[in-house]
Amino acid sequence: MIRNVTLIEFKPDTPVEHLDAITEAMHKVRSPGLRSLTMGRDLGLREGNLQYAVVADFDDEQGYRAFVEDPEHQRIAREMTMPAYIRYQRVQFEISATDSVRDLPG
Repeated sequence: MIRNVTLIEFKPDTPVEHLDAITEAMHKVRSPGLRSLTMGRDLGLREGNLQYAVVADFDDEQGYRAFVEDPEHQRIAREMTMPAYIRYQRVQFEISATDSVRDLPG
């Protein structure tokens, strides 16, 4: 599996409602190979955090690329995300079923 993590810094005047609309729109995207999509606004628990995070898991590289190229995903990025963001950072890495959930000693 491939996990993609994207962190986004939005312009300071971006309304919270706009970020919520991005979340709602993205949750409607269906793409082959997409296993899970988790996203949301930062809680502000630490100074310097970016405002928004996206974590998506894919079956494989083909699933990741299908999502990136998905027309609805591209539309949301072009019409909603890109006009409002300052910068973003992404990383993709491989995970296994045992990597995704770990029981930590209590």
